[in-house]
Amino acid sequence: MKISRLFCQQFLTAAIPAAEELAALLTARGLEVEEITASAIAKGIVLGEIISCAPHPNADKLQLCMVNVGNDAAPVQFVCGAANARSGLRVAVAAAEVASINGKKMQARKIREVLSPGMICSAVELGIGEEQSGILELTSACGAIGDSLDESLLLNDDILEVNITPNRGDCLSHLGIAREVAAAIGCEIKRPQLPAVAVDENIGTVAVTIAESARAVCPYYGCCVIRATDCARPLPWRVKTLIERCGGRCVSTVVDITNYLTLVYGQPLHAFDLDKLQGGIQVRYATAGETFTVLDGSEVNCKTDTLLIADAKQPLALGGVMGGADSGITVETTNILLEAAHFIPTVVAGRTRDFKLSSEAAFRFERGVDDQLPPLALEQASAWVQQLCGGQVGPLSETGNAPAAAAPITLPATKISRVLGLEIAAATAVELLNSIQLNATLLPNTASADHAEHIQVAIPSWRFDLKIAEDIIEEIVRLHGYEQVPETLPVGANLLQRQAVQFNAASAARLFFSTHGFYEIISYAFVAPAWQQALSALSPQALANPMSEEMSVMRTTLWGGLLDKALFNVRRRQERICLFEIGRCFLPALSTAALPQQPRMVGGLIQGLQQPTQWDSTNRMVDFYDAKGVCEQFLAGYEVTFRATVAENQPGLHPGRAADIYIGEKQIGSIGELHPTNPFGQDFKTPPFLFEINLDTLTALAHLRDSRNNREDNRDGKRMTISRFPPLWRDLAFIADSTLPAGDLLTTAKKITADMAEIIEVQLFDFYQGDGVRVEVGKKSCGLRFLLQGQNITLASEEIEKIMAAIVNGIQQHHSVELRVAR
Repeated sequence: MKISRLFCQQFLTAAIPAAEELAALLTARGLEVEEITASAIAKGIVLGEIISCAPHPNADKLQLCMVNVGNDAAPVQFVCGAANARSGLRVAVAAAEVASINGKKMQARKIREVLSPGMICSAVELGIGEEQSGILELTSACGAIGDSLDESLLLNDDILEVNITPNRGDCLSHLGIAREVAAAIGCEIKRPQLPAVAVDENIGTVAVTIAESARAVCPYYGCCVIRATDCARPLPWRVKTLIERCGGRCVSTVVDITNYLTLVYGQPLHAFDLDKLQGGIQVRYATAGETFTVLDGSEVNCKTDTLLIADAKQPLALGGVMGGADSGITVETTNILLEAAHFIPTVVAGRTRDFKLSSEAAFRFERGVDDQLPPLALEQASAWVQQLCGGQVGPLSETGNAPAAAAPITLPATKISRVLGLEIAAATAVELLNSIQLNATLLPNTASADHAEHIQVAIPSWRFDLKIAEDIIEEIVRLHGYEQVPETLPVGANLLQRQAVQFNAASAARLFFSTHGFYEIISYAFVAPAWQQALSALSPQALANPMSEEMSVMRTTLWGGLLDKALFNVRRRQERICLFEIGRCFLPALSTAALPQQPRMVGGLIQGLQQPTQWDSTNRMVDFYDAKGVCEQFLAGYEVTFRATVAENQPGLHPGRAADIYIGEKQIGSIGELHPTNPFGQDFKTPPFLFEINLDTLTALAHLRDSRNNREDNRDGKRMTISRFPPLWRDLAFIADSTLPAGDLLTTAKKITADMAEIIEVQLFDFYQGDGVRVEVGKKSCGLRFLLQGQNITLASEEIEKIMAAIVNGIQQHHSVELRVAR
């Protein structure tokens, strides 16, 4: 919430601290100030009055305005080009050598040969509005002629953006923040002088009823009629400025008054066009299928648990959320109905998501509002409308009652130290609580059976978040100061217990990728349907109440988040990108009754240069095999194979440049180049390469491997030793059809040699596509290299030839291939 520092001042009996000090005080009390914005772009501006206007001798569109600047000074002539400049108008004057705008001191200058010692300012020039049609028109409410406009126009103000936690709905107003400031600086809260309202009993009232089913969620509803108003009258600049600086938008005077008082007190208000209403006001639940159009023009399909404000014919507003378009105030409105009601949080919470609406009223009601405020806010709104727009105010029409005051909370003084581990005297605790108007008293020690001192706290209506004794203790330590809580080590018996060491795939992945040049990212699990369709063939789980269309389904792959962050870096001229993310994906359920599968995955992306640029070496762009090598390194110790993926299963990857990752016969992931037509790839100069591995499956396979290794170790009591005999290599090249994947040939060779103790390693070392000269067109040559080593003796030539012959025979039994070279 945005708070005006100067506007809080009107509630305090002492000077409010400077912006930085104020931010530190609020943050220390749990109200974190996220940003401070200095509003002042103009200084030394005074209130003046135009005495006369005469044409400029050398320009048709300029005038020479004689201005009374007060302080017994002679009238000053200014050159002004505004069409609305006229005699008798009160204006904002920036005099030369006195005023400054945007940090630059105002200078006298000649305009068409006539000297102007400063300027008459517009709202834009003062930084208090966007109106550019003329100079700022002021009234006597801004002060006397010659007075500084710093205070009346909030020119020297600061705006603090405060992060209000959900339990502190009482601080969603300037009055609520002022209470905290008063406690921090040790002063009293004062209420500003309020305009009086003249009630005309002859105006009449509107009948109000609350349906029996709705009384629990709307215990109070009040309204009053105001007739013969002029809604086209301008709003005072101070009010207009406060609304806009606090993030609001000025619409019309009556609506702006309700928004202004919401900012002041925290009680949402609403105004209806009385002439558009038919019959009395009803607070009720919607009927099935009931619809109506809200103020922003969208049509709402109500549910039976939707609370409505309605007349005899149709709905007028969503209770506590937003009014309807058919009964809204316009500048032509003359008769209005002001409402103020109290809604409990549960009836409002979630409605903005259900109907994709956003409103300041709902933001407050779903966090809680002071239940005693509606009559006061309604009275003030009536007085403001009458004062600014004219009209006759009718008597208050209300039904229901504000909830009864909360029961006092009593806690033993000894419980404070027991809960906090910090000694705070009971008298000090009482003083702290009273500083925020909690009406705490110290009961005598004879009041309880244990004769201990007790603190009794009467809860004011605005502190609806305080329910139990622990809440009061939390307030005590908050006011005492978290920074005064000493750092202590926890005390307790440390029982050493042997823990079973288990493989943690997520920790292993984070350690591996972070130490191999990758940066970790964290992205949302909610994604856009188009995003999902472009990257995965799986149907995503749709959300019932999405925050937006861009976050309406659950992701089935991590690639979207990786691509999004990669694009962010590419657009900022990063030449080498290596990213990874660990998170859950949400896959279709195995049965209709089951929840979606939620495996934990690790995803990665590499793009751009293969290594950072160096002066002494050439560089290249990464390719598929760089990504494949990263996966093989991560999965070292497993029998990993890569099998060409089916294009339909991975629409986000380039056909022919993608593979599924297997450990044994278990698929654990995928890898490949981003599809060239994928919308994510349009801004990449070179293609990104993606991979994704199921960490849950990897964990299960690791446990299986470890248990198998343990059983083998227990059987023979030793591990395989490193041979001291010389190794040697043998190469075999096979001519195969071009349609046979080289990976299948390699996998077959590894299976055949798995039980051969002499074969240490098998790898694909050469590949050649047929050109009709060395290899027939439609064929290809695949070279396999075998590392042989005896464990106890040096291998003899006869034994080696026997082993290689067995390998050739086994491969030819599995595939239709021809031996090309053997040596």
